[in-house]
Amino acid sequence: MNCNKKNKYHDNINLDSEDIDIYYKEKKNCDKIKNIFGLNINSYTKNNKHYKNERDERDERDEKDDRGDRGERGDRGDRGERCDRGERGDRGDRGERGERGDRGDRGERGERGERGERGERGERGERGERGERGDRGERGERGERGERGERGEICYGHRKKYNNCYKTSYVWAIKDDIDILSHPATFENIFFTIISEINNWIYNKKTGSFKCNISGKYLISYNISVITTKCSKKVTIIGTINDDEIIGSTTTNTIGPDSKLINNSFIVNIEKGDNFSIKIAGTSDNIKISYENVILTKTPISASMIITNVF
Repeated sequence: MNCNKKNKYHDNINLDSEDIDIYYKEKKNCDKIKNIFGLNINSYTKNNKHYKNERDERDERDEKDDRGDRGERGDRGDRGERCDRGERGDRGDRGERGERGDRGDRGERGERGERGERGERGERGERGERGERGDRGERGERGERGERGERGEICYGHRKKYNNCYKTSYVWAIKDDIDILSHPATFENIFFTIISEINNWIYNKKTGSFKCNISGKYLISYNISVITTKCSKKVTIIGTINDDEIIGSTTTNTIGPDSKLINNSFIVNIEKGDNFSIKIAGTSDNIKISYENVILTKTPISASMIITNVF
C-alpha cells in the first residue's frame, strides 16, 4: 500500500471491508496511514469491533503459515551526502517579559571597610546667644588680715591727691613793667616779672609759660592794664594750654589814650606736664601793657594772675 495515496481513500468515504483489510495490513509499515483515512476510518473501525476481532485472528494464522526463516541482515548502506544547511531564518520577535520573581533572601553583611581620611574642618559657626546669668555663688570665707602697710607722709592742705597725699597747687604772679606789642593782630605771651607765690608749678622766664606738675581742675583769674597812644583800638586777651585757646577765657575791649583794666576768671582742667600762658593781641602796634602812676613811689602793677587748684 502506498502511504501517499491520500486522495484515493480520502475521497472514498464509504469504505468496504477490503479497504479496512488494507489499512490493518499496512499499518505496521505506514505510521501515517491514520492521516490518509482521517476520522472516517477511526469511526468506521470503532463501529465494527466484531469484524476487527475476526480479522486479527485470521492475520495471526496467515503470519504463522506464510512467515519463513529470517534472512541475514544486509550490509549497511553508504551514508548519503549531507545536504547544505539552509539559511538561518530571521530572528523571531522578542517575547514578553516574564513576571518579576520573588525577592531573594538578603545576603550576609559584608566586612566593615577601612576608616576614611578625616575631612577638613568646617567653618566656625556663629556665636550663640549669651546664656542667662547663673545664680550668685556663696560668699567665700574671709581671708586673713594682711600686714600693716608703712606709714605715709604727713601732708597739709585739702586739694589734689598726689602720691597718696593731698597737696595744694597755686600761682600768684605780678608784672610791674611796661610792654609794647610789636606785631599787630598777633598773639604774644605776657611775661610776669614777679612770682610772689608758686607751688607745684614751674615758671619759664624765656617763654612766659607755667608748667603744671599736678593734674586737676583750676580756677584762673587775671587783671591786665592796657593803653594806646592813638584813638580807639581793640585788644583781645586769652588763656591757652599748649598754645590752644581755652574756651571762655577770651575778653575783647576797645581802648583809648587812657589806660583800661581788663579782667576775667574761668575754670579749666589741666593735666600734669601741660603749659599754661596768658596771651594778648591788638589791632595796632601802638598798644602797650602799662600802669597808672602810683602815689608815694609804691610798686606799680601792670598785670597780675592767680591760679588756684580747686580739687
